[in-house]
Amino acid sequence: MSKQLPEAVNHFRKRHPKVWKSFNKLGERCHEAGPLDEKSRRLVKLAMSIAAGLEGATHSALRRHAKLVSPRARLITLRSLRLAPWDCPQPLGR
Repeated sequence: MSKQLPEAVNHFRKRHPKVWKSFNKLGERCHEAGPLDEKSRRLVKLAMSIAAGLEGATHSALRRHAKLVSPRARLITLRSLRLAPWDCPQPLGR
């Protein structure tokens, strides 16, 4: 679990520890049940975080993805992130 969770999440986690534990177990089970391997799941989570505009989640997903891939693959991932749709002119972007 991240040490840098948002304050509201930490508050919820402390106030409802059983729900928080169940929520985390659900996430783990979803990972285990799907057809994707770990690298693919991490890349999808990274893409979803970026698409949703969630900066903290994007940083977290990128760190987790980077642990699973070679330094060359990391560079390719970072370069491709630079080509994201929001960098395009308005008619081509969001």
